Amino acid sequence: MIYSGFSILEGDSLFISNLSNGIDLYSLRTMQRLRHYESAVAVNVPLQIALARQALDRIVLGDMKGVLQVYDRAAGELVDHLEHKTKGRVQVVDVSLLKK
Repeated sequence: MIYSGFSILEGDSLFISNLSNGIDLYSLRTMQRLRHYESAVAVNVPLQIALARQALDRIVLGDMKGVLQVYDRAAGELVDHLEHKTKGRVQVVDVSLLKK
C-alpha cells in the first residue's frame, strides 16, 4: 500500500481527494471510477484520507469543518463521524492497525 495523505494506492484500488466534493475510488486497471465518498469542500485543498480496520474496509476522511468521517468502503455509506471542538480543516489523518 502506498499512502500520501491525499491519496492511497492499495492493490488495484486508487483512492484520491478530488478537490471538489470528497474522495473518489478508481480501478487502476480500467481507470473507471467505482465509488464516491461525499464531503463538503469549502476551500479547494486536498482532503486527508486513510484506510482503517484490519480488512481495510473503512475509509477515514478529514474534512474542511474539523470533522472526521468514516465510510464503509464497499457500500460508500457514512457509518460514523467524530467532530472536534475546534473548527477548521483536518490536516492529518493517521490510522494504526493492531494485529492479533
